[in-house]
Amino acid sequence: MSKRRDRVFHVTVSVFALTLAAIAGGTLVSDTTHRGLPPSWSPFHLLSQTSNQLPTQTGSAKNQDSGRPALNSTQQTGNTASQSANRTGSQAGHSVPNGLAAMPVYKPANNASHIIVSAPTGDVPAATVAHVKQLLTTYQMANTVSHTLQMNLNTNVHIYLAKTAADYQRDLNSLFGISLSQAKSFSADTGGFTQNESILIPLYQNTDDPDLANTLAHELTHAFLNDNTSYVPSWINEGLAVGDGMNMQARVENSVRYAGDARSLAESVMQAAANGTLLPLTPNEQAVLSGNAPYDLELQDWLAVKNLVLHFGPNAFPDYLYRLKKQESPAQAFQRTFGESTTAYNQAFTALLKKAAATPDAGVTLTFNISPSFHGDLRLLQHSSHTWQGFQATPGTDQVTMTPSGQLSGSVHKLQGTYDSTKPDNHTLYINLDSLGNLTQNGQTVQNCGMAIDYHNGLYGYVNSWITWANGKTTYLYTPSLFGVTLTQVSEGSQQNPVLQLLNTPGT
Repeated sequence: MSKRRDRVFHVTVSVFALTLAAIAGGTLVSDTTHRGLPPSWSPFHLLSQTSNQLPTQTGSAKNQDSGRPALNSTQQTGNTASQSANRTGSQAGHSVPNGLAAMPVYKPANNASHIIVSAPTGDVPAATVAHVKQLLTTYQMANTVSHTLQMNLNTNVHIYLAKTAADYQRDLNSLFGISLSQAKSFSADTGGFTQNESILIPLYQNTDDPDLANTLAHELTHAFLNDNTSYVPSWINEGLAVGDGMNMQARVENSVRYAGDARSLAESVMQAAANGTLLPLTPNEQAVLSGNAPYDLELQDWLAVKNLVLHFGPNAFPDYLYRLKKQESPAQAFQRTFGESTTAYNQAFTALLKKAAATPDAGVTLTFNISPSFHGDLRLLQHSSHTWQGFQATPGTDQVTMTPSGQLSGSVHKLQGTYDSTKPDNHTLYINLDSLGNLTQNGQTVQNCGMAIDYHNGLYGYVNSWITWANGKTTYLYTPSLFGVTLTQVSEGSQQNPVLQLLNTPGT
């Protein structure tokens, strides 16, 4: 699937002298320090590729979307193709309405025993292979995907690891028969590849555990579907896979960071709905591979699937998948499972996204856990505002609310506002740590530090943390904790945004 978007905020905060102590997480160093640059709206050009061949549609699937308008669009980034193997297997355990015979009872098997991890080349350290196996075991990925889909594996799934882009290109060619020219393109644009029940993971595209866990669960979903179905429309195939990947990422990643990631991904789809570039949900890979969408189609698929889960529950998709297995056409299976045509659903879902994109700003509540080791104040600058508001940090839990206009409430130790003459940032809420004393970290003097919260379409989400050193360089981190101050929750003032309701829906 497409990787998380890199939303790095470049900041200069000269209002306060700030300090820092111990820091956890990976870092990114930049020489640019200009507060006010908006987040990047472009996803990484990375996707989860599941075949270079298009699946054969069954029944009347090819006609299910006839009459949909063709929308003008620009360059697409990061979508997925899906290929299904011609196999069947055990499915969900509840009766299916509308005349279809009851599904076999789903009896979970030890699906983990079917997962084989290896490296085609010797440059992947044994410790890395062991780590991937440990991730699969610790988070019970195979059995989790099995439970979501209510289907078991009937054959082994091979997960191959590639360390470098050159390894990935070679393995795509030798293991999957991908042409060298396509393999070269895939090495830059894909975060994973699945064909039938074989998976290839480029480690250089999945450099931390949350990313790696997401990709593993995503590709395993494709492998399960390939092993159990002959054809699943692309938007459902990808929507299920992205959902499983995101759910796994949420289990591995810091909750505040994950919530920010999920919001940023959803915002790109909401924006497409708002500006009229949203494409219809596609049942085949031709549109996905055409490269014409201005956003990641997989993310639209993900939200569309989550919306169905919200309204019909997690067992609806096993029902739908079993209908496909019994040779119902995708159009008929969708109509009977969800009570409407895919065309009608697409129209309703598009309207939902437009409504979500127009959700007004209701402010945000921020919850901090403050260690006794931190002595100082926290200062906040709301997006589009010139005035820093602050409060004296006291050990324990402190919760404050920032209104859309930049007024702060909730803390009993509120400070006087401070004017900032810098041009306001319309999409970023800044949090500065204003320490009472200077501090050095690893021999370097800290000039200032803080955290960035993105705002778009009524949604607030953590982006990153920053440290600006005395030499002018800035280090960006992706853990919401600095110098004993930890951001533990970001909550919008209103929970009425339809997309927010989708993001808070458990399961796929």
